[in-house]
Amino acid sequence: MGAIRATAAAVLILTAVAAAADCVTTARLISTRASNPNLVTGPVAWSGSVLGVAKTQDGVSNTIWFAVYGEDLQTLVGDRLIASDSREITDLVWTGTEFGLFYRTNNQRLHLQRLSMMGDLLGAPIAITPGRTVYTGDEIAVEWSSALDAYVIARIISQGSFKGPWITLVNHDGVHRSDRTLPVFASPQSNLSLAVTDTGVIGMFFINLNGSLSYARIEESGPPDVRAVSQVPGDFIESAALGNKFVVVHSVANGPITEIRWLVVDTSHQVIRADELLLEGSGDNIWPLSLVSANGELAMAYVDAPDNEDLFDKTYRLRRFILDGTVLTDTRFAAADIGAARAESAYDFVWSGTSYLQAAFRNSPDRLNSYLLRFCPLSAEITADRAVGRPGEPIVFTAVPEGGVPSYSYAWTFGDPERVFRTQVVSRTYDRTGTYTATLTVTDTAGATITTTYTINVVNVKRRSVRP
Repeated sequence: MGAIRATAAAVLILTAVAAAADCVTTARLISTRASNPNLVTGPVAWSGSVLGVAKTQDGVSNTIWFAVYGEDLQTLVGDRLIASDSREITDLVWTGTEFGLFYRTNNQRLHLQRLSMMGDLLGAPIAITPGRTVYTGDEIAVEWSSALDAYVIARIISQGSFKGPWITLVNHDGVHRSDRTLPVFASPQSNLSLAVTDTGVIGMFFINLNGSLSYARIEESGPPDVRAVSQVPGDFIESAALGNKFVVVHSVANGPITEIRWLVVDTSHQVIRADELLLEGSGDNIWPLSLVSANGELAMAYVDAPDNEDLFDKTYRLRRFILDGTVLTDTRFAAADIGAARAESAYDFVWSGTSYLQAAFRNSPDRLNSYLLRFCPLSAEITADRAVGRPGEPIVFTAVPEGGVPSYSYAWTFGDPERVFRTQVVSRTYDRTGTYTATLTVTDTAGATITTTYTINVVNVKRRSVRP
């Protein structure tokens, strides 16, 4: 039976990988208020070939369900009940060999449930720091660190004798490794965010009691070092590690509206980019929900809403940018799907290697719908019908776009910016020898653009005469 299951799992994985070849931005509705049961999507994790999604059941307390999908959002393993004593899902992470699901129990404890790549239970739930009560106001964040070979669990305990920020390391099998508090005032801290570099340096960010944004730098050995990195008060803090740097975004009130600001610090506590404006909203309210560093870029999911209390006007967006602040794209996470665009998730999304994936839900007076979202970054390349041209002979250039939200529009230039060609295929003739550059800009229906170039050499080639 085990061999049969293993073979089936391998087939599922190969199917998922094959389906990922053509990246299509899409949204899939997977549960509605009319569904029975109506499973509300929670955190996601990417194994390298499949997407794990944890869910709760609308109207039924305590339960956690789990399902597995391919990158194309098709179901590989259907929903199965994996816990019946949950008060709230904390996080879902992939360790490289298994999923780790963290949740708060009804008796105020933090549990880890290990799951195989196909969602099978790996043993019983494991209590994390069982002597430590999990209060309603506690904030908890979890990351898996390959460098440390451990779960990194950051926690701000809101009351009791252990009140304050803590950092805990736990092996993948749940065995406790270390647990320590941070040297800061044992008074209110809030808005916890956690990131870990590829070398195992831990960055823990939160608002201290005096309103400053604090950065705790932590290594497995040695004392934690906590410093304020910004005096700009804010909330909705999200962070991501990029090389030896931490990028932090947060929302800040600016009069009657809010804005998103950002800063960059390195692992030696140096401020690389001081706290400054990143993004203004289209209305009164805007706030980040998660930040991911992948593929050499940063991607931030955020909510843009003219009225914080209006459930219908929120838009769940994805902004891609690089460390110098250059914006790559900024569009709805659900892109072409207007209905899914108002769904959102407070959990991290993931990068699959070709696309960003998320599970989100829309809660409004008449529905509670859950979606899987896939965003494929727009890319484009140029092909030519020949590698080397000759004077006077036409060369055919073709635009090959992928990702984004079809359909596409095209803009070609060939050295003269005043002459722009708008078709996908362009024929160009060069009268003289030399090296020439074709520049293509592709725009999709969501407004994303990308520019690429192609270099062609035009040379004189002597034709061989054919003797009779």
